[in-house]
Amino acid sequence: MSGKEKDTAHDFFIGLAYLGGIDVEIDTDRALELITDAARKGLPEAIEKLSDMYYYGDVVALDRDKALYWKRMLADKRLSIWKEEPSDENGTAYGRSLTRLANLLLEMRQLESSVDVCDQITSFCVDMQHEKAWAMSAMSWAYNKKGELYRLLGRYDEAEAYLSKDIEVLSQIVEAYPDDLAARRKLGVALNNAGRTIQLRGAPEEAVPVFRKALTLFESIDQSMVIGYPAVTPTKKSSRRENVETWL
Repeated sequence: MSGKEKDTAHDFFIGLAYLGGIDVEIDTDRALELITDAARKGLPEAIEKLSDMYYYGDVVALDRDKALYWKRMLADKRLSIWKEEPSDENGTAYGRSLTRLANLLLEMRQLESSVDVCDQITSFCVDMQHEKAWAMSAMSWAYNKKGELYRLLGRYDEAEAYLSKDIEVLSQIVEAYPDDLAARRKLGVALNNAGRTIQLRGAPEEAVPVFRKALTLFESIDQSMVIGYPAVTPTKKSSRRENVETWL
């Protein structure tokens, strides 16, 4: 980190101190000034903080458009950092910034723009998906999100296609890490989402075997939790599993 970058980071932390009253009296105007200045100078932590402040209306008027602006700035900055140093940590940070951007666009009902951001995630991950677990996870997230977006747009065939890609990626992860209960649970959720989408396009009979696969997977997870992880004892069926059973 250069001297200039250290000064920017220092100013950002001073801004946080004014914001929270850490060793100084709370001064929200000074805090906003310092955090905004650090964000404009390209400090990613400051950019993310400023976006969150506008998103939640924290000492500023709630403004989703400004939150979106800074979310886009953060993604651009994270990409720049990754290009300078293509490490796993920087790649993960870039992927995370894109997922948060896509989620905000979805929340703001900018569905096509959210799809475009998901395309950026898959493009970024496609060349390294077989090498990096984080890239495969990000690709799975993007496929799942595109399935959700196309389902909201009423484009069920496209939604089903992307959910199928999500299932394919998650199946690879589960095969590589068979003891990863979180990955298996995600696969079950993806199958459940695919079944619902098939129903929406008017083919309930085709959805039944997909729901059965999801239910079988959730049941195997319950059994694994009891046998392999005795410290974690399920007390009731998950709501997701209950949703699956209602369709069978």
